[in-house]
Amino acid sequence: MKRTEYVLDDRDPVVESFIWNGQREEFYRGGVEAFSPTPMLLVMRHFPAGAEGQAYWVHLDGRGSVAGLTQHQGQSTHNYRYDAYGQVLPAQGNWTDPHNHYTFAGKEWDEHLGLYEFGVRLYDPWAGVWLTREPLPGDAWEPRTWHRYGYAFANPISYYDPYGLQVSPPECKPGEICYTGTMPLYNVQFSPSLVPVPTSGSRLTPTGSQQSCIGAYLSPARERLVKRYATLYGIPWQVLAGLLQSEIQLDTTWMDAMENAVLFSLYVGAHLPLNPSSGLSRLALQGVLWVRPNPGPGIGNVHVATARKVSEYYALFYGQHPELQLELHTQSTADIAFELLSEQRNIQVVAAYTRMLADYRFGSGGEPLHTPHEDLSQWTLEDALAIWYGYRAGVERVSPPARGYGFGIVQFQMRGLGVGGLLQVASGGLKEESILGAIPYFQCYFERSK
Repeated sequence: MKRTEYVLDDRDPVVESFIWNGQREEFYRGGVEAFSPTPMLLVMRHFPAGAEGQAYWVHLDGRGSVAGLTQHQGQSTHNYRYDAYGQVLPAQGNWTDPHNHYTFAGKEWDEHLGLYEFGVRLYDPWAGVWLTREPLPGDAWEPRTWHRYGYAFANPISYYDPYGLQVSPPECKPGEICYTGTMPLYNVQFSPSLVPVPTSGSRLTPTGSQQSCIGAYLSPARERLVKRYATLYGIPWQVLAGLLQSEIQLDTTWMDAMENAVLFSLYVGAHLPLNPSSGLSRLALQGVLWVRPNPGPGIGNVHVATARKVSEYYALFYGQHPELQLELHTQSTADIAFELLSEQRNIQVVAAYTRMLADYRFGSGGEPLHTPHEDLSQWTLEDALAIWYGYRAGVERVSPPARGYGFGIVQFQMRGLGVGGLLQVASGGLKEESILGAIPYFQCYFERSK
């Protein structure tokens, strides 16, 4: 009979004890390196039945795999070699007595099954694949995430997957801002019980801490555009960035990428001079827009009807500010869709819509508050989550007409609610996935001061 005991730090074991047939082994972990955001193996202690324990020091290679064990005076007792995908290769020296079951990537090896336990999924090093499907959605803008069973982008020399949830590049060190186009390692948004729900009305102010947010950020080029248009429209750039990243990760699929490609190809084909097939392209574009009269192209998936509504709002309430005008409400559906395919234009419209939603969120009596909202200290996490879900599912009297809305206008302006209360007043089948799933993104950006 075997019994295993753990002492955990968040999801990571820092002390593990294995007891079987009167023998006991203990493993101790601590510290974080660039190749692994999880605590590393440091020491193994072996207690034979009725004998005093012996300490074995763990030596790791550059990928975090166990390369060997030594005793306290440096005597080498275990040596390991691996192929790229983690199969243990023959090596000089003993590596069975005492038995050490942590090897490749510092993960537990089951010699009976021939599999590694990564925490969320089992990994087969012989085939180089996971045995179960990726539980998190792929990123439409990162084709390598479309393979639901592949390990480390099929490039285990350069990439590392600490839990079976996402891929981390080796050059990302704690405290640095890195982008891989994949899910952040802690964002299990489809298991709401695993997502920490902050206390009601908690205010988030920048602290500059970024150690837990590797992989959660937009690319530097997109972030520059976000900061530019957030400043223009008088909203915190952290709110706009969190909303845009939530949209990318939670509401963007391969079908959106296909729609973008079709719209771009047909629109360009219909407007190219001297193009002999321009007539066919124009007819095909009209057919697509007949089937999809309200497409949502671009990085922010901004629908044409929404872009028109936002443009009308600024023409009506901010007409004295020409720099804020979008001038989209007088254009055709095809022209608006094509403009939204431009990443710069799309992010501008997302910023304008976020400011419009913020005007109503900070307003009262169903009316907007026409004033800038750029002071992050005046925002709570719940404000950001409400605006994000309003962006995705719509707000009554604010968003374009729809069969249903994520919020009624009265509920949308209830600023005293916590996350639990926000879930209660929100409507729609996607409210848990959207609101809880976006928490880590907004938290990561709210922690950044610049």
